[in-house]
Amino acid sequence: MVAARGREKRRTLFDILSGIGRHAASIAVGLVTFPLIGSVLGVERLGIWGLLGASTALVALGDLGLSMPVQRAAVRQDRARAHRTLGTALRTSLIFGPLISLMCLPLLTVELAEGHAGELPITLCLVLAAGCVSGVAGPYRAYVIASGGMRALAAARVFAAVVQILITAGLLFAPSMTVPALALLAANVLELLCLPLIARRHDPGLPWFPPGGLERSAFREAVRDAAAALVLYGGVVIAGRLDVFLVSRVAPLGVVAAYAIALRAVEQSFVLAKQTSGALLPKLGAVATRSEATELGTGVLGALVGAGMCALVMDGGALLRAWTGGVVAIDSFGLPLALLACAAVVAAGHEVACSGLTLGGRTAWSGATPLIAGSVINVALGLTFSDRYGVVAIAGATVFGNLVTFAWVWARARRMLAWTGTRVVRSLLPGGVAIVSALFVGGALSDLAGSGPFVSLGVCALVTACGVSAGGIVAWRRHA
Repeated sequence: MVAARGREKRRTLFDILSGIGRHAASIAVGLVTFPLIGSVLGVERLGIWGLLGASTALVALGDLGLSMPVQRAAVRQDRARAHRTLGTALRTSLIFGPLISLMCLPLLTVELAEGHAGELPITLCLVLAAGCVSGVAGPYRAYVIASGGMRALAAARVFAAVVQILITAGLLFAPSMTVPALALLAANVLELLCLPLIARRHDPGLPWFPPGGLERSAFREAVRDAAAALVLYGGVVIAGRLDVFLVSRVAPLGVVAAYAIALRAVEQSFVLAKQTSGALLPKLGAVATRSEATELGTGVLGALVGAGMCALVMDGGALLRAWTGGVVAIDSFGLPLALLACAAVVAAGHEVACSGLTLGGRTAWSGATPLIAGSVINVALGLTFSDRYGVVAIAGATVFGNLVTFAWVWARARRMLAWTGTRVVRSLLPGGVAIVSALFVGGALSDLAGSGPFVSLGVCALVTACGVSAGGIVAWRRHA
C-alpha cells in the first residue's frame, strides 16, 4: 500500500516535471525568436510580430470549445464518448479555423500594411496557417493530457521546438519576417503529426481519425460544455490579446513591442508553472482524489508562480533587454511589468481550483463563469481608462479582473470540496512562503543581476529555486 502510494507520487512528480519541460521548450523558442527579430529586423517589426502572435491565439478558437468535453469524457474513462467528441472537435477545427483566419486578415492588414507591404501577405498567411494547425492539434492535445500522456507530449514539443529554433536562425541569412513565420508553421505541423501517435499509444482503440456524431443527450452536454469553454477561452484570450491592441491604439510600435515582451515574459512564466495543473487533470476529474489534488496543485503552482514572478520583476531586467535584442526600452516598463506579475500570482491562487470546478462540476460553466466575469471586467476597465492612464491602466485592469475571479472561484470550490476557509488558506500558504523567500533573496542579489543577461538568468533561476524550495517543502510535507 505504502509502496503503491510512493510510486503514484513519483508518477505525479514526473508528470509535473514533464509538463514544465514541455512549456520550457516553448519559452526557449521565444528566447531565440524575439532577440533575433529585434536585432535583425528592428523594433517596429518586433512590434508587428507581437500583434501577429496575438492573432494566432484567436485562430486557435476554431474548435469552438469542444476540447473541453473531450477532456471531461476522457477523465471519466468514457472512451466511446471521448472518441466521438474528439472526432467532432477535429472536424469543427478544420472548418472554423480557416474561417477565423479570414476574419483576422482585414484587421491585421490595416494595422500592419504601412511600410511592410512587400513581406506582409506571405507572413500573414504563414502565421494564420500555423494558428489553424494549432487549433486542429488542440483537441488531440486535450485528450492526451487527460489520458495521462504528459511525458510523451513533452517530448514531441521539445522536438518541434528544436526544429523551430533551427529554422528561425535562418534570419541571419534571410532577414525577413517570413522566416520565423515559416518556423512557427513547421513546428506546429510536426507536433500535430506526433499527437495521434501519442494518443493511440495511451488508447490503442482510438481510430486514426475518430468518428464524429454524438447521441442527442451527449450532443447537448457537449455543446453546453463547449459553449462554456469557448466563452471562457475566448474571453481570456481576448482580454489578454486585446491588451496589445489597446496599447497599439495609444502608443507607438516601440511601446507595443515593450508591452508585448513584458506580457509574454509573464505569460510564459505563468503557463510554465501552470503545467502543474495539467499534470493533475486526471486526479482533478476523479471525486476520490480531487480534494488532495487541489490542495497539492494550488500549493505547488502558487510557489512556482510566486517565486518566478518575484525573480522576473526584481532581477530579470537585463534578461528582458536581451530578449528584445537590445532595441526596446524595457527598463521603462517596471510598473506595468510588476502589475502583470501580480495578476499572474493572483491567477495562480485559483487556477487549480478552477480546473477542478470545470472538470468535476455539474457542467463546465461551474469553472467558466468566474473566469469570464474577470475577463469582462478586465476588458471594460482597460477600455475605460487606457486613454487617460495608458499602459498602467491596461495592466492594472488585469489585476482587478483576476481578483474578482479569485474570490468567485474559491466561493464555489469551497462548496464543492466541502472545505473550510482555514483549509483554503493552508492551500495558499506555500505560495506566500515562496514569495517572501524570493523577495528576500532577489532583493539581496538585484545589483548582481544587472551585470548582464546570463547573470540575470542565473540569478532569476536561483531566486526562483529558493522560493520554490521553501514553498515546495511546505506543500509536500502536508502530502508526505
